[in-house]
Amino acid sequence: MSGIFISYRRQDSDAYAGRLYDRLVAHFGKARLFMDIDMDLGVDFVEEIGRRVALCDVLIAVIGRTWLDVKTEAGLRRLDDPADWVRLEIAAALGRGIPVIPTLVGGAKMPKASDLPATLSKLTRRQAIEIGHIGFHADVDRLIRGLDSTLSLKHKERAKKRPTASLGGIAEPPQTSQPTSELVYIDPGTGLMWALDDNGQDINWTEANEYATGLGLGGYADWRLPTIGELEKLYDPKDGGSYNIRRPFRLTGCWVWSSTMEAPESAFLFDFNVGLGNHSPIEDSYGSRALCVRGS
Repeated sequence: MSGIFISYRRQDSDAYAGRLYDRLVAHFGKARLFMDIDMDLGVDFVEEIGRRVALCDVLIAVIGRTWLDVKTEAGLRRLDDPADWVRLEIAAALGRGIPVIPTLVGGAKMPKASDLPATLSKLTRRQAIEIGHIGFHADVDRLIRGLDSTLSLKHKERAKKRPTASLGGIAEPPQTSQPTSELVYIDPGTGLMWALDDNGQDINWTEANEYATGLGLGGYADWRLPTIGELEKLYDPKDGGSYNIRRPFRLTGCWVWSSTMEAPESAFLFDFNVGLGNHSPIEDSYGSRALCVRGS
């Protein structure tokens, strides 16, 4: 499973979204939930939302009673703004064919197609689920069962697309120095295939390993955390953007977990601000990211 993206509007359903996130983290693990994108200054947020949504297998659209009508300071409806984050998130998922689950909270009703911008009109054709206050946990249990079913199907689809393994046990990558898609990149110097994006939020070492093993990008199921030496080779102070990492990689945090252990309860992180590795307790997560690789 690559992940579950929770889309919600703070002015509309902040409390419900928070409770829902806690329940889903308990079942699926923090590494597989995406909520509240934290972007760096200067990042193209339209492209960034598209990349983050593309990393997920399913999007949950949390819809409260005021979801349709929340307005900007100028008095315009937010959904009518092409740059509205909620609109961009859902449109990106619908456009990529990613399953979208309308999740009606607090007594909300399913919006009509005529009330939505054209890019969201297909939302009304998705089967919705209602989550109430009194029956919250029972309703979320139903949602989790549905998510388990959807994600299991996605996993089987990816398994069918897995390439035949080479003699070394890993499928041979194409011989190219160009990105194979907007999400993965093959390093011509090492032959390693890298995810171009990190996981996008704070993560501890154990969660980072879980994230890597469940990633599934490109139809591959053998993603892993890189060694500290492999991360060092990506450092380039002359070629980086927000952080000093070789292009075309995109980081949302400077510290990246490696698979290299310093002790049973400590692993190495690489700092792409200064170009140095350092060890940290594996339960620490603040500012740390997972950037995955496959191959040897």
